[in-house]
Amino acid sequence: MEKFNRINYAIRVASLFYLLGLLMSFKLWLPVRGFPKTPVFYVLKELLFVEYICFVLLLVALFLNILKPRKLFSIGIVLSTLWLVLFDQLRLQPWVYMYFVFFVVFVVFHLDEGHKRKNNSFLFLRIFIIGQYIWAGIHKFNTAFIEKIYFNMVGYFLGNDALTEFPVLMDIGYAIPFLEISIGLSLFLPKFRTYALVFATIMHCFILLYLSPFVSNWNSVVYPWNIAMIALNWLVFYKQEDAVFAVFSSRLRTKVFAVSFIVLVYCLPVLSFFGYWDQYLSFSLYSGKMDKMIVLMDKKVTNNLSETVQQYCVSEKKYDKININDWCYKELNIPIVAERRVFKKLAAKFCYYQKYGKVSIREYPWQKKGENYISFKCPTEN
Repeated sequence: MEKFNRINYAIRVASLFYLLGLLMSFKLWLPVRGFPKTPVFYVLKELLFVEYICFVLLLVALFLNILKPRKLFSIGIVLSTLWLVLFDQLRLQPWVYMYFVFFVVFVVFHLDEGHKRKNNSFLFLRIFIIGQYIWAGIHKFNTAFIEKIYFNMVGYFLGNDALTEFPVLMDIGYAIPFLEISIGLSLFLPKFRTYALVFATIMHCFILLYLSPFVSNWNSVVYPWNIAMIALNWLVFYKQEDAVFAVFSSRLRTKVFAVSFIVLVYCLPVLSFFGYWDQYLSFSLYSGKMDKMIVLMDKKVTNNLSETVQQYCVSEKKYDKININDWCYKELNIPIVAERRVFKKLAAKFCYYQKYGKVSIREYPWQKKGENYISFKCPTEN
């Protein structure tokens, strides 16, 4: 299979499974819905018609790219995705981020500019995929992964007492981060790529099984993403002998792009440990490191909420609470973007109903047991 054919197929695969991901999270992309939106800029909330147009353009561009990949369609995908994320930060899911970066690469090194540029596009895709596996493994080096994600995983397959009855299972859990990092590092080296591809395929198949209706029936929106990763891995790496950093032997503009790309994939994720870069943009996937958010509402205020919101309210002695994470999953079929700026945006939405000057948030930080209570002041006009 020639490189230009591989690129053609890679574009089609990315377009197809991005489209499927959009359809499986359809409400997320609608300008009008029950779950609050979190625009980057306040003024964007008034531009609903523009948001509709961007969504339709994205769907059309993806469909046309499946039929016949063209640079124009990839440009449309990049621009539409960018605008839709500006309209709502909840759309900045890890799979959306991956597809966005891939299509940026396809635009910069498109199909009709010669063999060298075609080859460069695959080099950049390899750099991204390798970084994704390495960082996904690094983020799992924490107790929350074992206590939350791995414990639940074993429980679904073998029962909640399995870790106690079979201590060796705990050792397997601690080995998972090393496995992901090993897959990434092995993909660097042509000699070990086939082995890495086999292990990566097994891992993604296991994830699909775990998330399937037969086991946990959870987070179905990433089914297409995991299938896409299997296909893209084999297209991008199998029987490809090029060294990953051969991109630095190209012309100056490509070298500058490569440095920026490596900073994005390998350096900026370090900032996530200090709260200056998003967890999802750092490939923190099933790491157990996501904070949770509970909105606390005065019982008098709850009656002012719409029926859609009230169905997610749980009554306690002093107040009613709304689990934002659960609401997001059930309505939009996505996990929430668990960043403080997003929590603040969501809290502000409840100021419309709250007449007591503040909205209280109960936040569950992943890195410690217990909870934080945070109050956000509402504007005086509310």
